Amino acid sequence: MAGAEDQLGLLNPGLLRNIAGALHPNEVASSFKFANKEVLGCLRDDYRTFNLARKPSRWCSSIVRGVGSPPSLAEQPWPGHDFVAHWGRPEPWRALNRRQRHRLLCLAASSLHPPSLDAALAHCGTVVKADALVSAAAVGELEACRRLLVEEGCHWDTEPVWAAAAMNGHVAVCRWLGEIGMYGGEVASTKRFVVKACCFSGQREVLAYMQTEVGRGWGGEPLPAELATAAAEGGQVELLGELLAAAAVTGAMQCCEVLAGVAYGCPSEVLQHYYGQWGTEAAAEAQHRQALLLRAATSPTGDWAAKCDWLLLRMLLAMMGRELSRPPAPPQVLATAAAAAGQVPVLRILRAEGVAFSYVQNLKAALELPLPFNELLVNERPFECLPALRYLLMEGGGLEEAEATEAAAAAEDGEEEEESAVDWSAVLRHAAQRGSDLALLRHLHEQHGAAINFEELVAGGSEEQLEWALGVLGPAGVSSQASGVALFRSALVSGNWAAAEWLRSRGLAVDPDDQQQLQQLFCSLAAEQDTPLHIPALWWLLQRYSLQWTPECRDALDVCQEIAWAGGWPVAAGHSQWMQEMMQMTVKALAAL
Repeated sequence: MAGAEDQLGLLNPGLLRNIAGALHPNEVASSFKFANKEVLGCLRDDYRTFNLARKPSRWCSSIVRGVGSPPSLAEQPWPGHDFVAHWGRPEPWRALNRRQRHRLLCLAASSLHPPSLDAALAHCGTVVKADALVSAAAVGELEACRRLLVEEGCHWDTEPVWAAAAMNGHVAVCRWLGEIGMYGGEVASTKRFVVKACCFSGQREVLAYMQTEVGRGWGGEPLPAELATAAAEGGQVELLGELLAAAAVTGAMQCCEVLAGVAYGCPSEVLQHYYGQWGTEAAAEAQHRQALLLRAATSPTGDWAAKCDWLLLRMLLAMMGRELSRPPAPPQVLATAAAAAGQVPVLRILRAEGVAFSYVQNLKAALELPLPFNELLVNERPFECLPALRYLLMEGGGLEEAEATEAAAAAEDGEEEEESAVDWSAVLRHAAQRGSDLALLRHLHEQHGAAINFEELVAGGSEEQLEWALGVLGPAGVSSQASGVALFRSALVSGNWAAAEWLRSRGLAVDPDDQQQLQQLFCSLAAEQDTPLHIPALWWLLQRYSLQWTPECRDALDVCQEIAWAGGWPVAAGHSQWMQEMMQMTVKALAAL
């Protein structure tokens, strides 16, 4: 080996860079550049960082729920030793908000490197949501799945976990999920979902397993149009042809559904082929034409612009001789769809072409899209509109110019100026909730006068963001917005353990000597949320405070169990274990009174 290293030292810098370029950047950064001092001197500046995350897939499905946001997956080769050396200590985590910390946990869960998962779990400072289990399932890491679900109190969410395992071809993980009964309701429903997910991803082995070994006698077969749409959205052209040959899709609505999937996921020539079959019927209505164009405009394929051009031409030709009351898709509709999907290239093209559309309306519409109902369980990935928001605000998107123009236009029309203006405080609030970094929050506050809501920042912010906000508001400003109990409760409800610890360290949380406060907080978390999803918060609280058990605390735990059973909530294995231990604690404590 020493001889090989000496030989490398004889190569000129150009050859060394060519060799490095043929290797994965992580291999160069972790080992190759350290071969000898000549190699290090040549490559030091070009390979200073590691790629921890794979480039996320931009493919999503309208018909396969649970796959709208791709999982965060670790890049391979994974720099395990370097990850543990850096992230195995608390300091670097302080700059990351809750979503960023959870994403790093997801990367560690999918790294195939147990020490990295150990380090992340020790320092992430967040409740473990189902996204982490999704990431582990996506790479077939059974041991990590078992640990997260049973030992670490990970939340459970049926469809994303099954989708991750099925869409990546991991029959073993699917079999394990079935063995432990994680169907989230009934076998037929889960089977139907997974079969569609397999069509979307083209995983024939898992598809065969689900159809032959799971749910025999339960039914659960999706409609032919659903399977065809899933395959089309996933770009599975060969499978799409097979499905359509096996069971024809008929009816204008079904043809429109499948054709929209083709417009989204398939190449332009495939779109042209199926449009030739169904276009006359499927695109007869204006709303269907608009839907087709929007699906093409938000497509992850490289030829999305060509598909839009082709569709526009077909639609205009079809409407020759008719009164064109409105274009197939108004620019504002395109812009709003693009912003919601994070399609900055579409916004750039619209702006470069001089298309007039409402930047303010676009911004409002994107930010008003609700977070998923199961936000407590899953969805730690940043809100999709954040790239568009950064473009509009910070990267020359022209929002200030457009806002002034629109305000002037509104004044000419006799409208109130405040109706057309942006509520910048609401923008900051939405951005903070959806995982924004400190730079964007600071820009909104300093450049647009957005007010800081400290309680909401506590729910998802980083320690650095909290330090910044405290510096801006001052202790008196923070206390005027919310009490310490309210702030602490906000951190616990959202699962932001790092923020809760930060509040404790600054005396802004519950008084550890005030048992009444502690007991009221415990009962509120257990019984007043209409959900059992705060069991991890109860457990976290008990690990750090000496709670004196009361009959009211025991009753609150009973209510929490009743809510779970009556509502059919997906209480994970680790949560059930914690619940049993808390019940034993209260029985033992009250018996000693």
